[in-house]
Amino acid sequence: GDAKMSHLADGAHAHVLGMRRFEKDYFLNLGDAQKDLEYLGKWKSEHDALVGELKEMARLADGDVDKRAIEVADRELEAYSTGYARVQQMVREGTVTTPQQGNKEINVYKDPIRALGEAVEEMAERHAQQMSHQAVVIDDAVDRTRSVLLSILALALVVGVVVSLVITRSVTEPIRGIVEAVEQVARGDLRVRLEVDRT
Repeated sequence: GDAKMSHLADGAHAHVLGMRRFEKDYFLNLGDAQKDLEYLGKWKSEHDALVGELKEMARLADGDVDKRAIEVADRELEAYSTGYARVQQMVREGTVTTPQQGNKEINVYKDPIRALGEAVEEMAERHAQQMSHQAVVIDDAVDRTRSVLLSILALALVVGVVVSLVITRSVTEPIRGIVEAVEQVARGDLRVRLEVDRT
C-alpha cells in the first residue's frame, strides 16, 4: 500500500508541475492560436491524469491523514482549475493580451496549485518513509528466519549423524559377530555358537 500511494503521489506531483509548465507556455504564446490550443490541450491532459491519480489515491487511502490530504488536494485543484478557466475566458474576451497580464491574473490562483503540489509531495515522502521503516522490519524478520533455518539445519545434521551411526551399528555389529565366529571355526574351534535375536 505504501509503495502504491508513494508512486501515485509522485505521479500526482509530476502532473501538478506539468500543469504549471503548460500554463506558463500558454501565457508565453498568447496570440498564437495554434500554440494556445496545443498548450491548453497539454494542460488538460495533465489535469485529467492528475484527477485520475487523485481518484486512485482516494480509493487506496485508509488513514485519516491521507483522506484529509486528498480532500485538500481535490479542493485546491478545483480552485486552481476554476481560476485558470476564468483567465482563459479573459484571454478569449481580449482583456488579457500579454504574458505579463496573464501571469498577473493567474497569480490570484497560484496558492491553491502550490498547496496541492506540497500536499501530494508530502504524501509521497511520508509513504516512502513508512516503506523504509517497513524495510527494517522485513530485514529483521529475514535475519531471524535465517537464524532459525540455520539452527534447524544444524539440528537436522546432528540428528542425521546420530541416526546414521545407530543404523550403521545395528547392521555392522551382527556382521562383526559372524566374522569372529567364522574366524574361530577357521582356527578349529567348533564350539562356537551364534546367538540370533533378530528377524
